[in-house]
Amino acid sequence: MLSQIRIIFQKELTEVLRDKRTLLTMILIPLALYPLLLGVIGKVSENQISKAMEKEHTIWVYGAEQDQVGLMQALRQVPATRFVEKGSAIDFSALDSQQIRRWIQTDSIHMLLHIQEGFGKAVADSGVGNLGVYYITDEDVNIGKSKVVKGIEAIKAQIIEQRFAQKRVSADYREAIRIAEHDMASEREQQGNTIGGLLPYMFMIFAMMGAMYPAIDLGAGEKERGTVDTLLILPIHPYAALIGKLGVISCSGLASALFSLVGVWLSTQVASSEMMPLDLEGMIQSVLQLEVILGMIVLLLPCTILFASALLTLSFFAKSYKEAQSTVTPLMIVVILPSVIGMLPGMELDMSTVWAPILNVSLAMKQLIAGTLSAGWLVFTAAVMLVYAGVLVYICSRIFRKESVMVG
Repeated sequence: MLSQIRIIFQKELTEVLRDKRTLLTMILIPLALYPLLLGVIGKVSENQISKAMEKEHTIWVYGAEQDQVGLMQALRQVPATRFVEKGSAIDFSALDSQQIRRWIQTDSIHMLLHIQEGFGKAVADSGVGNLGVYYITDEDVNIGKSKVVKGIEAIKAQIIEQRFAQKRVSADYREAIRIAEHDMASEREQQGNTIGGLLPYMFMIFAMMGAMYPAIDLGAGEKERGTVDTLLILPIHPYAALIGKLGVISCSGLASALFSLVGVWLSTQVASSEMMPLDLEGMIQSVLQLEVILGMIVLLLPCTILFASALLTLSFFAKSYKEAQSTVTPLMIVVILPSVIGMLPGMELDMSTVWAPILNVSLAMKQLIAGTLSAGWLVFTAAVMLVYAGVLVYICSRIFRKESVMVG
């Protein structure tokens, strides 16, 4: 039987490798996507944030005459900001909110700064001076607002220090309690917690994508071409053909996930110096170690068998390649949803989550990358997934033996 499985496996593998769509989803996309995601997009985001910080923001100031403490002088030192004094202090509370909104929109300014009446005197007398900042929220305005607020906080800190100095009171009097935080997690644990949720999500998606097209071709595709009849009448063990098909589909899914892993490595080698932020580069290189890769293979192997069984079963029911595509594509939600749940804060691998298929692998990979997954949990999670995969293989074998399905 083993020789029969090997022959069927070689035959089906040859057919799969002739399909350009399979090669595209199994090799090229996983190899190219990570350098693009981690390199180009990361660098573009970094450049856009830098440009946004350098963009000049215009702020209209009302009540500048109320400033006797050097507030405006300090704010004009804030980079990439332009403060325009428009008039004396007014009662903004008496104005309609829509009127203030129209001022901001009509005159293409980013925000209004209102120095309220009595501001300077209140601050000089060791009281509280009131300011009002009016704006319409968007990403650009939020960046400008953060720069203005940071400048105000700086002058506020100086005034407080001066007050304590005049009273000859130490700054310790104001602080009272000082907290020193010490994160005892290793660098790998910190980095694993940062990207440990994203990488398993991508690996699971690629494993599913890599198995999808071979499953469609070896199921509905063969029915459409009429070659499944020939396969069923061959003098071989009834399950040799099925095991050969499942082997090819599982290998395709696993290869796709591994190629995505190679894509992660390539992103640090090819795009590291020019496109990828250095902190992200070091993060990826530190967590993708040999034991992590081997652990991922142990976890992904039963996953790909489970995917292969589910996809091939659905493909058997379809009467054409196109129908199989529309049937198996929604199955991606079954993979995406548990993987996304695994990225949520507070989700950990324990006795309640280890029984949830796909979610358990996602959580195990997250802890594996962080270096906190024990060998016992690794083996237990893989064993649970093997049981689920075995159930689906059994269901697939029952469908494979139904002549009404296979030749219908």
